[in-house]
Amino acid sequence: MNKFLKNKKFLVLLAVVLVVVAIFIRVKNTNNPSKVDNIKADNIEVVKLPNMAVPRAGHSTIPLKDGRVLILGDVSSSNVVKIAEIFDPKTNKFYRISDTNFSHRSPKLFMMQNGKVLIIDFSGIEIFNPKTSKFERKYSDLLFNSQEACILKEQLSKKFTVNGSYSPYLFFMMSDALLLKNNKVFLDLGRYVKIYDMDKDVFSGTAKYLIVRGDERRVLLTDGKILVIGGLARKGFADEVESFNPKTNRFTIVGKIPFLKRIYKCILLKNGKIFILGSDTPTLIGSKSIIYYSNTVVIYDPKTNRSFIAGHTSMTKGHYDSVLLNDGKVLISEGYDIPSNSSFYEIYDPNTNKLKFYKASYLKRDMSQLTVLNNGNVLITGGIKTSLDSDLMPTSSAEIIAINK
Repeated sequence: MNKFLKNKKFLVLLAVVLVVVAIFIRVKNTNNPSKVDNIKADNIEVVKLPNMAVPRAGHSTIPLKDGRVLILGDVSSSNVVKIAEIFDPKTNKFYRISDTNFSHRSPKLFMMQNGKVLIIDFSGIEIFNPKTSKFERKYSDLLFNSQEACILKEQLSKKFTVNGSYSPYLFFMMSDALLLKNNKVFLDLGRYVKIYDMDKDVFSGTAKYLIVRGDERRVLLTDGKILVIGGLARKGFADEVESFNPKTNRFTIVGKIPFLKRIYKCILLKNGKIFILGSDTPTLIGSKSIIYYSNTVVIYDPKTNRSFIAGHTSMTKGHYDSVLLNDGKVLISEGYDIPSNSSFYEIYDPNTNKLKFYKASYLKRDMSQLTVLNNGNVLITGGIKTSLDSDLMPTSSAEIIAINK
């Protein structure tokens, strides 16, 4: 009897140990991106397309009203920055059009009411006419060659550095523009903003930010106000949310997002709330380098100025991109630096406040562009193929994620 009881206690103890080990392995696999292949996921079809006209990364895209997609710009210093092309979903092919007037690296593209496309960055403003496939030169250099802008560039070049040296690409990333009502444009000049009136061709309304920061994100709300979120300030990562009112030309602090250390993407959802993709935990690489992976989803409500963590991506490490789908959901694409044999993406549903994991087969890369087509599918273009490439050359590869198939 005693022998049986001893064996029974041993078996119970062994079962407990096995359960603990199983839980540990499961948690370890979930947190280890190299084990992400083992996560159960639905498959989705990805259609490989013919290559673009030229390789490019950090470019800009916009769907035209006729369903085609305008593609232009690049982050490199090559002649690609003036080459523009069109993707036609009817033929699934890319073709070159006339070159742009200015050298655009990561320009902002906006659809105007007349169907033309407004193109704006530090090089200048021009307008694309889809009917003629021509670019109309509108305004050269904006105010960025003025004395005020030169002083601003010098100040920023001293403050924002990469590995101890000034990065012009980082400065381009800090600039921003938003298309307001009545053909007016909100222009970010670093510490200040101005409003450009396209009809009158004049600049007005210089306003100063309450918090000077770089690499922040902006969201244009339906009421015309603009929220400034995240970014790197003098004190470190900024958690304050600023609101800019074009009517009063003033900034005010309206809230905080305390969860995130770095913010990569902000998208205005159809329910009026803001989808934010960022990082809440720094990752130490080596003995000194720190990387903030974009693996946390936060929802911010402009009506209440409150936020909450909606969840974490199953892909626990990597740099991702995201785009608002036609049905109101958000597609999150996998970053280039996830060690995995497969490719993945996730979809956030604001109705259920949950993330769903999908397995796909497409080229992993960074600095690519996601464009939602009229039929609801997503076009992926360009980018840098992998962080392991010594030359970090862009790719001309393109695919379509068949969301609605």
